[in-house]
Amino acid sequence: MMKILLNALVLTVSFVWMSVAAATIAEKDPVLQAKKVADQLIGRIDQERKQLEKDTNRVNQLANELVFPYVDVTKMARFVMGASWRSASAEQQQNFIDLFKKILLNSYARSFLKLQIDRVEFAASRPGASGKDVEIPATVVEKSGNAVPFIFRLFPAGDTWKIYDVEIQGVSLLLNYRSVYANDIDQKGLPAVLEQMRVQANAL
Repeated sequence: MMKILLNALVLTVSFVWMSVAAATIAEKDPVLQAKKVADQLIGRIDQERKQLEKDTNRVNQLANELVFPYVDVTKMARFVMGASWRSASAEQQQNFIDLFKKILLNSYARSFLKLQIDRVEFAASRPGASGKDVEIPATVVEKSGNAVPFIFRLFPAGDTWKIYDVEIQGVSLLLNYRSVYANDIDQKGLPAVLEQMRVQANAL
């Protein structure tokens, strides 16, 4: 249960981070962007909670409309596949991206409404490993008083920023998924893993 809630918290915070129109979050300062978005979206989620509880498909709709345009799913998928990405066909790559996105969304949307975030406190950004990306340490404070440390990893994309990884309590979302999928691909082969993902995505 704790793992499910932590995973849901990852998606929720990503939702809070990026779920507004591009025109309202265009910021060269990633921390300032984060603060603006968090303030707006925590209020919006609370306002729409009753509607979301009645129709969980609405969570999927909001995420597809407002979250994923600001999350680099392709970059995430390439990392998760590891060395197999280079040997995969263009069709296999696209299938993996689409299925990975659907699994992420469907898995976390179920637990989405269990979380009630009071605020997100951001520290100053710092250079990332590549020198082009940035890391932003943050603390997510739930209304219960529970505080969870996060690290957002982003890179610049025009006049905004895109998430490519989230670390929660020392565990990287990307590394966690890579340890599962890359290992499965090595053992079973990519076609088998894609079929496995397709079944999983449709079952959620």
